Amino acid sequence: MCQNLIGRLTLSRLGLEASMDPKRVRAGQLMQRRVFCVPPQMPVRELAKKLDRRGLEGGVVVDGGGNLLGVVSKSDVYHYQREGTRGPDALAFFRQHLIDGLSAASPADVPDLARVRDIMRPSAVEFPENASVDRIAQAMRRRRLLRVLITSGRKVRGLLTAMDLLKLLES
Repeated sequence: MCQNLIGRLTLSRLGLEASMDPKRVRAGQLMQRRVFCVPPQMPVRELAKKLDRRGLEGGVVVDGGGNLLGVVSKSDVYHYQREGTRGPDALAFFRQHLIDGLSAASPADVPDLARVRDIMRPSAVEFPENASVDRIAQAMRRRRLLRVLITSGRKVRGLLTAMDLLKLLES
């Protein structure tokens, strides 16, 4: 379920026994239920501020119905900022100024038109709530992932991180 920030995880809060076999634990039991979600129409500038303010590395992009559209990270924001304004709207802005006989506008004059949908990655690694954390851990290791989404249909239900898996093994 999408929330404003990612919550802390403790095994006792989840009702899991410290001696539980990782092969028997399901994603739905271990996942973090509070996930930072953003709409695709959010300006990139606003996303960057929210990520910094909350100390997060990224978020999940969902539509108005809470359906998964993709993921976006600080790295995506960085690459966008490094490459500058792009896309058809920025091109139209420059064309308008050139066609109207005005001198070419500088990039600083271009409004921030980029939205999360312009920089997000439309694919995300996801597993159902009933997937074993053992299976998820294997996939994360093979694909060198630090986090995966837990979904039911196209709805985001939670997030499972490598740190969550380590906490399970540690207890």
